[in-house]
Amino acid sequence: MHSHSVIIGAGGRLGGALHAACKREHSVTALQRRDLDLENQGSIQTVLEDLDYDTLWLTAALTDVDYCESHPGQTEAVNSEAAKLIARISAEKGARMIFFSTDYVFDGEKSDLYLEEDATRPLNVYGQSKRQAEEHVLAASDRHLVIRLSWLFGHNKAGFPEWVIKQAMQRDSLSIVADRQSCPTYTEDVITALSPLIQDKLEISGIMHLCNQGTCTWQEWAQHCLDCAGKHGIPLQTREVGSCLMSDIKSFAAQRPTFSAMSTARYESLSGQVMPNWKQAVDNYVHDHLAPDLTS
Repeated sequence: MHSHSVIIGAGGRLGGALHAACKREHSVTALQRRDLDLENQGSIQTVLEDLDYDTLWLTAALTDVDYCESHPGQTEAVNSEAAKLIARISAEKGARMIFFSTDYVFDGEKSDLYLEEDATRPLNVYGQSKRQAEEHVLAASDRHLVIRLSWLFGHNKAGFPEWVIKQAMQRDSLSIVADRQSCPTYTEDVITALSPLIQDKLEISGIMHLCNQGTCTWQEWAQHCLDCAGKHGIPLQTREVGSCLMSDIKSFAAQRPTFSAMSTARYESLSGQVMPNWKQAVDNYVHDHLAPDLTS
């Protein structure tokens, strides 16, 4: 049994869900932005020095890909240098660190699901900062774990499903990018998948991919969100999602990989569990968390 975990980023979409799950098992120190400034190495050192912990989960990062593109210095400080320091402090305490990374470490040139050992070649500042962080974390201790997630959604913070459904409630047409493919990932399914690690029944190190099963384009994801919304009684003005191309979106400053879907075979072989399909995950999310608020 763990005596103690630390979660950095406990106010975020993943960190909030992780905090709820961890505190059912053992004592947790939940740190939010106001408690710890990832841009300030002194702040990190001061806060972590006094903490005694067995596991540290780093879920906090700068994740706005287009913001990161125009703020490379800040992005490297928060996403890469902070992770490096936290990984080192954790290793010195004999604790393991679990770091959350991204499918954006890949260039999207592969036509088949990405494996953990596939070569990385990030196309943007965000992906570069996360790849550097991965390397720092893995170099600091052979117990540390990097978990790559993709297209994360969940109820602690509004994301793509909320945005699409709200657009469709207000507008009579909607066009979404159709030339990008990956795997939507539901925070609740991530937490369920991680429960053996949270309960200390399974220790995994190195790199592990975690996402829902199946791949889709943004357009297909959006269409399924609307299908689920209609099924669960959310009033929509439009039910059909049109398509556009990434090159049509003028607000995109950062280049994004066109195909970044990942295989979860390593997780499945180590845990004996299979990740649910993304369509089921979206349906569960819309039914459990969005429909109660949006069907008045």
